[in-house]
This record gives sequence, structure tokens and C-alpha cells, in this order.
Amino acid sequence: MESTGAQSGGSEPAQAPGARGAGRVWLVAFALLVAAALGLRLASLDALLPQNTESDGAVIVRQVALLHEGSADPWREDNWSYYPHLVARTVEWTTATPAAAAPEGARLDEHLAVATAPNLRVRWVVAWLSLLALPATWWIARRFLERPAAFLACAFVALSQLEVAFAQESRAHAPAAAFAALAVAACLRLRARPEVANYVLAGVACGLALGALQSGAAVFLALGAAHVCRAGDRRPLQHLRLAFALAPAVLCFLVFYPFVFEGAAPAASGDAPAFYVREDGNVQFFGHTVFLALFNGRGFVNVAETLAGFEPVLALVALVGLLLWTARARRWSPELAVVLAYVVPYLVVIGLYERTYERFVLQLVPFLACAAAWTFEFAAGHGGRRAGFRAIFAVAGAVVAVLPSAATALMLVTKRSAPDTSERAAAWIVEHVHAGSQVAIVPFVDVPLARTDAALDEASKLGWRSPWLDYQLRERARLPAERHDLRTLPLGRKKHRDAALADPMGYLRSTGARYVLVPVAGALMTDPALRALRDALEKDARLAVRFATRRTEKKALGLDALPLDVGDTSSWPRRNWTIALASGAATVGDVLELYEL
Repeated sequence: MESTGAQSGGSEPAQAPGARGAGRVWLVAFALLVAAALGLRLASLDALLPQNTESDGAVIVRQVALLHEGSADPWREDNWSYYPHLVARTVEWTTATPAAAAPEGARLDEHLAVATAPNLRVRWVVAWLSLLALPATWWIARRFLERPAAFLACAFVALSQLEVAFAQESRAHAPAAAFAALAVAACLRLRARPEVANYVLAGVACGLALGALQSGAAVFLALGAAHVCRAGDRRPLQHLRLAFALAPAVLCFLVFYPFVFEGAAPAASGDAPAFYVREDGNVQFFGHTVFLALFNGRGFVNVAETLAGFEPVLALVALVGLLLWTARARRWSPELAVVLAYVVPYLVVIGLYERTYERFVLQLVPFLACAAAWTFEFAAGHGGRRAGFRAIFAVAGAVVAVLPSAATALMLVTKRSAPDTSERAAAWIVEHVHAGSQVAIVPFVDVPLARTDAALDEASKLGWRSPWLDYQLRERARLPAERHDLRTLPLGRKKHRDAALADPMGYLRSTGARYVLVPVAGALMTDPALRALRDALEKDARLAVRFATRRTEKKALGLDALPLDVGDTSSWPRRNWTIALASGAATVGDVLELYEL
């Protein structure tokens, strides 16, 4: 994949009036594409809130709260150092602090909106920051592709189901992917024009990528490659220009990693430093445990499954493009060396690590999009007797390639905009369950209803609490009069787990519950106590209702019961989202069953 002549020098030649007019058309088209991408990302930002949130979804929310509070020792909380602070600080700088509580006499929906606001505030910023991947993809693609193919690459990113899925959550991975692509684009500019200003620009971009997520450190490999492969004369003194790139990068590190320089906690407090080697030989890295034994190559399977599950057409077309380019390439351009200096090491690391999650693949999407777009540019050709036919064929193929991901992304946000399974369970409980009847709920499941004081007293002792449950505990005096006796089973305590395993039905009856709400997949697959409870309920209790899709409401459930959950995990099988959405078997939120004892 060689760079085009116009871009290898870093700027385009003077354009005729007709060419400038065409440039304005592409600008309008790009603006429309950004608007479509933004619409997809903002369409269902409140999915599952406030009764549930994605894995690690509370981290940035808590970081923002600590920044707002001006805590004297925030580093005592694990959340403070779990992610770097670029996203948290952007939320604090650009959005208003939401109300802490609904007013006296507020309705349930008003309380739910207030409880949702802190997470929604973060998701809103994440969605906007993720859009930076579009101009980044354009700038990268224009180093190798003509305008139509570069626009196609941007369309792949804008309408990507994988991008949309993770741009709607309160984690840092979608912004991190965008800033990493921006950093590579800045490094490509530096390579073409190794001026001091471009060293500063590349340093800022790399620093922001590092400030978004720890994996952003990989972009400094692209910075090094850009410096080594820089255009023009290369003299030893030019190495000093790297200082102009490293200075802003270091400044970003100081701003977005303050916990690295804050005082260590006393040994008696139980707090641990952000980075250390554990007694078992594994590495604790900013709240994440890196298990060295899991560098066994199985991450490559996870990467392949993620692409097959979210972006099968993009991945296939990109693979075809890479194979075609490899077969005909005579030399590698220095621009390609800069891109590969980032992509290859990043892919190798996540491919080697067994606990590679779907969200880790986000950083590869802009580059896969460029490779896929090159396939169609190659198919269109440049002149010749059949140029018109080849161009029509390439355009039709490009449209067909983009549509599946765009369609599934639209299906996803449509499903997330509809009531999820916990909201449907809440509506059923209001309509069918007597106000005095107790409903037992297993951990990690919640419903958007107000709990009684007795239920909240028990909930205050739980280790896991949803944002909605946290809000109720804090504002119980303001909650509406209509309350429901919803009791979360304390299965985190050994006494209760042992009782649930020894005599599941006896344990449930001892709680005084008349109904029990359980998921049928997800955590059930890995928790023996939850499995024992559901097996006993299925055998000895009456299934009152199942909250699933129409396709799965009355059938035996297996992999179909896995939800399209924003919290991807290695604890149970990965589901092919594209097939699940296309087949109508996908739920947002766990498939839930309500049993009557």
C-alpha cells in the first residue's frame, strides 16, 4: 500500500476551480457522515440505566465525582488510578454537574432520571470524543488513497457496529481508539514534513492517546518510526527535535496520570501502588491484573471472533485487500512503516493475551477500514478500456460492504432504545405483584422500582449495588410513596451461599419471598449458587413470566439467552452480535425469569 503522490509531500497541489468545487462536495458529504455517526451514538445512551451499567462503567463516573469534590486524597480509591484522566477531566471541563437528588414530591421517572445523569453525562462525552476517529481516519487514508476511497474508509468507521456499541458506554476505549488514530495521523504528517511544529503536534496527539488509556503508549512506536523515516535530509542534530514532541507528551502524562506522583498509602491502609509485581508473579497495573501465564496466543482467536461477531464484512474485505497488496507490492512506503509501527505491536500484544476483550479491537478499526477501502480503489483501477465498468462495480461493492454493519448498528441502537428486560420486569411487577409481596432478586440484577425501607436496610449491607440502588440508599427519604419489597439475596456471604447450595428451595422459602427474579445466562454460567437456585426453581416453582425476545420466550435457552451486554467478559462464551441482531434473538439486558414460590 503505497502513498499517493499528493500526500507523500504532506500537502496537495494547487487546485483548479472545478477541483475546489469537488473538494467542497466531499466536505459536505463528510459533514453528513459525521452527523449520521453522531445520531447513531447518541440514539440510546441511557440503555440499561440506572439499574445496570457496563463492567467498569462506574470508574470514570467516580473519577469525575472525585475531581468535582476536590478530595484531598483521591488516590486511596482504586477508581482514581484505574483509567488515566483524559475522559474524566473532559467530562468535568465540558459538562454541568447534574443535580444530586430529585425535588420533594418527584415522580419515579424523575428520580430515575437523576440517578441516570452521572453515567449519562460520561457516556455523552465518550460518544462525542469517539467521533474524532472520523477525521483521523480521513487523514490516515488520504496518505494512501484518493478521496472516494478515503471517504469509504470513514464510512466504515462511522457506521461500524463495534464502534457504535462501545461509543455508547462510560468507559474510555472508544475515545482511546480515536485519539490513537489521531496520533498516527499526526505522526504521518511529521514524517512528511519534519518541522518543529509537526513534532509538537505529534507529541500532543501521542500524549492525548496516552491520557485516554494506558494502551495509548503504543503510539510512541509510530512517533519513533516517523522520526526515523522522516522526509528530506537527515542530520544528527535533527534528533534534538524529538524533545519538542516529548515535552507535550510528558505534560499530558503529568496532567492525566496524577496518581503516579501522589503519596503512597500507609501499609496499614491496605491500599497498594498503581504498579507492582504481586507475590504470585503477576503484574498489578493501575487496577488491572496482568496474568503473565495468559500470554498464550489465544487472544488472536478472541480478535478473530470479535471481528466475525461485529464486523464480518469489513474484516473480510480488509483481508482481501491486504492479500492483494502483499501479492503486488514491490516496496513498503515510509508512510506504511509508520502505520505498521503502531498496528503490528498492538495486534501482537492483544493477540498473545488470552483475556483480550472485544473493546480492545476498537483501535484496529480505522486501519482495517483503510485496508478495506483500498480493495475497492484497486478494483476501480485507473483508466483503461473497462474503466467505467470497473468504477461502477467498485462503487456497488462498496455500498454492499458498508450496508451490513450500518444495518446492524441501526438495529442495535433501536433495541437499546426500547425497554430492556429489567424495565419490562418492573412493569410486570407493578401490574401483577401485590404491593405487600416480597420479590427476591439475585445479585447483579436490579429493576427500576423504588424499594421499601426494610429492603433498603438489607441492601445497604451488600457488596454490589447498581447506580439506582446507590441513589435510593442516599435519597430514601425523597423516594415516592409507592414502594416494592424487592430484596437482593446476599449470596456474597459464605453462610448464604452454603445454604443456597445445600438446599436451594429451602433457602429461598426461608427469605419470605413469594417471587424470585433470576437471569438464565451470564453470571449464571459461572456461579454455582445461582445455577443451583435456578435449577431448583425450574423444577419446583411456577414460572410466572420470562422476559426475553419473542423468539426465545417459549423455547429452551442456551447461548441465545446471552444478552447484547455492554459489559463484555471472558467469563462466558462470546456471542456473535451480527447473527443475534439479524435473527431477532438478541436482548438488551439479561433474559430474566420470574418464578412464583
